[in-house]
Amino acid sequence: MRITDFSVVEEQFDARLNPIRAKISLGLRALSIDDLAFGSKGAELFMVAAKRREKLAQRKPTSVQALGLPGAP
Repeated sequence: MRITDFSVVEEQFDARLNPIRAKISLGLRALSIDDLAFGSKGAELFMVAAKRREKLAQRKPTSVQALGLPGAP
């Protein structure tokens, strides 16, 4: 994940002007293979994970019970 946005807004303060309440905003973006340098450790890990997802997607369960579901609704 890549952090795209981060902000802190202090809303309440004590008598010594120390912040006691704040709102935090955090924006994230999922990385793609294009975001990583070729041959980097991150690119290698990304490709390993992608290959695992492809293998899982190719599996064909024999029943809904194989997916951990009690049955069809």
